[in-house]
Amino acid sequence: MASNKLTLKKIGNQFLNLGIHHHLDPSLIIRIRLLNVLNLACLIISLFYAWINSSINEIATVINLASVLVNISIYVFTLNRKYYTAFYILLFLNAIIGLSFVIFFGKYLAADLLFCVGIVYSIAMFNKWSRIGFGVILNVLLYIVSMYIYENYTPYFKDEIIQSTVFYYPNTALFLITLFGLVYLLKRENQDYEKNLRKINNELHTSNRKNEELIYNILPHEIAEELREKGEVEPRIYKNVTVMFTDFFEFTKTAEKLSAINLVKDLDEYFTVFDRIIEKYELEKLKTIGDAYMCVSGIPQEREDHAIRMIKAAIDIRDAVELMFEKRSAEGKEAWHIRIGIHSGNVVAGIIGESKFSFDIWGDNVNTAARMESSSEPGKINVSETTYQLIQKQVECTYRGKVEAKNKGEMNMYFVEGFK
Repeated sequence: MASNKLTLKKIGNQFLNLGIHHHLDPSLIIRIRLLNVLNLACLIISLFYAWINSSINEIATVINLASVLVNISIYVFTLNRKYYTAFYILLFLNAIIGLSFVIFFGKYLAADLLFCVGIVYSIAMFNKWSRIGFGVILNVLLYIVSMYIYENYTPYFKDEIIQSTVFYYPNTALFLITLFGLVYLLKRENQDYEKNLRKINNELHTSNRKNEELIYNILPHEIAEELREKGEVEPRIYKNVTVMFTDFFEFTKTAEKLSAINLVKDLDEYFTVFDRIIEKYELEKLKTIGDAYMCVSGIPQEREDHAIRMIKAAIDIRDAVELMFEKRSAEGKEAWHIRIGIHSGNVVAGIIGESKFSFDIWGDNVNTAARMESSSEPGKINVSETTYQLIQKQVECTYRGKVEAKNKGEMNMYFVEGFK
């Protein structure tokens, strides 16, 4: 029994969606479904009256059978996606049948109710005011004409008036059922449309929330807020920040032995540890390039202890890498020592790109931090004179003397040993 219900429901849905494809505008889809239902109602009524009139009046039977053929042609036009042609054919069919029965049988068939249905049909089926106006005016004029004919002319088939009066109440009931059916279906389709609209809005809301979460993951919170509110982020100068670069000693040489997949997995293992340490000290990770890792302290929230925070993070990263070196070496895996370089100063920070945002910093001090890293040694934290002056009261450092830095000349550098 349930299977039969499902089959009937499936057939009903297929008929309801006759001529519809996925690329149509939702409002047009609703109107095509209304057309399919109304056309079916007209087809059933025409067949029924053709059968009844076969014993009463041959002319009426011919009119009903002609209507059946027109109803079938409407489905042909719908299947061929000539929707507005089908809309107009049903509009004129309704008008012609109504006027015919007014002339032939007078007011005894209540055929003038067809013009009321035509008015509602025009409002429901057409989307342009010119088309709606045409349909409404046409049916109003036909209704006025029918009232005039009722008062001033004798029905053509006056001898069959007594027999035809039997159709008055069924006609009235059928026309009202068609009218209310139209309104009901329009309401139901509107509810389905609103339901789908709510679903789409919920999906968009979910998608927007995920996009916002992604933006907050890749950008500092304050920067993400500014971007969300203003749609852009103004570049800004930060005067007191500390920048750190790291890379792995002899990484390129040993990485040649690994497959690309294993190499990415190994880097992910290391950088995941770095990310946790950076988050612990509330620093801002900027990017990774190959085996290089870059972060900054004092952006976007300025801090007086930006250098100390960075030194704490650097020591934790160095110690974590040394532990991982011992563990991975014991397991027969590739392992590396790390080089760390740190420099303090002012930088310019901002966002570049429109579709793929990237928060970054620029300035000569960024280049200097990179030189501190390239001038460092495996397992060491190399800091500049500027950073040393900021941390010397709390951190034990070893002076290295003046060390040649690429494009910078000789610079005072220090190795961090630990906190005093």
